Parts: sequence; C-alpha cells; structure tokens
Amino acid sequence: MYDASNRAVGRSGEPTDFDCTLPHLAQFIEKYPDALRPDAWIICDGPMHQSRRAQLAFGARGVLTLELTVYGPVKALHDGHYGNWVPNPIVSLAHLLTSMRDENGRILIAGFYDEVVPPTKSELAAVAAMPPVEEALRKEFQIAATEGASLNERIMLPALNVSGIQSGGVGEKASNTLQTSVSPERVVSFLGRQGFATLSPTGVLKVPAPPAAPARIEAARLVLRALAS
Repeated sequence: MYDASNRAVGRSGEPTDFDCTLPHLAQFIEKYPDALRPDAWIICDGPMHQSRRAQLAFGARGVLTLELTVYGPVKALHDGHYGNWVPNPIVSLAHLLTSMRDENGRILIAGFYDEVVPPTKSELAAVAAMPPVEEALRKEFQIAATEGASLNERIMLPALNVSGIQSGGVGEKASNTLQTSVSPERVVSFLGRQGFATLSPTGVLKVPAPPAAPARIEAARLVLRALAS
C-alpha cells in the first residue's frame, strides 16, 4: 500500500522497506553471505503489463540514488545588485544536469555505457512480440511525445532521472535572491554488471563536506555528492 506521499506502508500505516533503502537487507547479507549466491533469483513482484496480460520478466534494473548539492555564494545576495555577475547555483545545476542527460534520455557522461551489456537477439525478439501499448499510454498520460518509440526497449537501458530539486522559494515565498546552494536528488537506474565509476561529470570539483572559503574561492563549480542507496 502507499500513503499520500507515495511511500510504501504496511497495514498499520508505518513505512516499509519496499521501494526504499533496505537496511535490513544489508544486515542479512553480512550475516548470511552464502544465502545470496544462488543460480537465480525469483522476484514475485513488479507491475502488471499495461495490456493487463500476465508477463514473465527475466531481469530488472537496479537503482542507485545520489543526493547532490551545488554551491553558490556563501550568503544570499540580491539579484538586482549581483545577478549576471555572481553565478546562480540553480542555473549552474540546470547546466550540469543537461550536460549529463539529453532530451531523449541518453546519458552523456563519458564512459557511462562502456559496461552496459546490450540485449540479445532473442531478448529483442521477445520485446517485439509484446503487445504495443505506447499509443494508449500517451493518451492516458496526456503527453504528446516520449523519449523513445518503444517503452519496453527503453526500460532495458540505464536511465538517469531527477526526482526533486530544492532551493529558494516560489509563490508567496519567492524573493529576488541568488541562493547559496541547490540540492537535487538524482536517481540512476543500472543494468546488470554496470559499474559506478562513471557517474562523475567533468568540469566540477567534488567536495566531501560543505566547502570552506579556500575551496569556494578557487573552484567555479562545487558539488557535494552523497550516496543515498
């Protein structure tokens, strides 16, 4: 079940481990390492196919969640006095994200696809035999365009998506202010055997903690990266 915030909850209404970070799974793996080395896993979970027909899936993308913070000036500044001279971290983040992913969903980070195993001919044939649902879904979701022709082929690729961005204020809380930082949560879906080493975009200085004055003065773009799951 899900609550109003789309979080998985049990019958009591308390959050569960479903679709979220799994601390209990890590503890189980540490305690019983040999139990998770089978020839295959059977996962009795997943969505029904959009055609409402039963389906048997032979794999699923893993998920890695990263939280980023892009830093600007050390204090908030009036954009009428400093805008167009002091870099705006929200705009810097927008450029950073578009340097990592294009409008069609292709990830632009150098080397990102090097370890991606392409689907086999039999896998592509199985996908081609699935009932088409794209036209009906476009009408249901009320969207004019998609990031690829075939839904089933696209979800066989790794994806980079942003689940939220937080900085400044909007509506009644809006102000003419250059913010000190902006924090998106970036969700990256992986395919099997793909590594994590290719996740760093070029042109940024990654810092292990909120930056002090020397780093702020020397680096044009500062990013704090936190691995969430």
